[in-house]
Amino acid sequence: MPPTFTLSANVGRRTPGSAVDLGGIEFNVSAGGEVASVGRNGGRMWAEFSGGIVGIANHAWDYGGSTGSATAVRSGIDLALLLGWPAWRGKLYAGPLAALELVWLDANSEGRLQREIHMGSAAGLRTGYQYFWNQRFFVRTDVSGCLAITRQRIVTRSRSDTSIFEAPPAYATFSLGAGIWF
Repeated sequence: MPPTFTLSANVGRRTPGSAVDLGGIEFNVSAGGEVASVGRNGGRMWAEFSGGIVGIANHAWDYGGSTGSATAVRSGIDLALLLGWPAWRGKLYAGPLAALELVWLDANSEGRLQREIHMGSAAGLRTGYQYFWNQRFFVRTDVSGCLAITRQRIVTRSRSDTSIFEAPPAYATFSLGAGIWF
């Protein structure tokens, strides 16, 4: 019996992956459900919703002659519409995705605080494989490629021409996860 609903926890890495370009390790939870069956070969249309802390980046910068530090926490959600095909002991899937991210900035230099919230969006493609085992469990691997629609650019108040963090115009995310299916 093929799954009609899944829950999984995932960990991934965004590339480019430095602190300045808001890359890094990502953690999220995904829930997916079958929308429709497609074709004679068992293809299934699948909708998947993901969300979580998708990265934490730390960066030092010069704040008007004194040094400071900043931390950006990226939280995000995405929605993917995937078409899946049975393959070996699991399924291959691919399809478009839309993503929204919020970046919380907390910066400090010698008592001068800077706190900001920025929002960005991206669209792209996700592909991956889920390997089913032990009746109700699976492991998965995903590759997502996105182009930024709205990019976050966070600058210091002392120098608006110097970015502390900046989202890249395009990026890829590689992730692994494990979950349960129903």
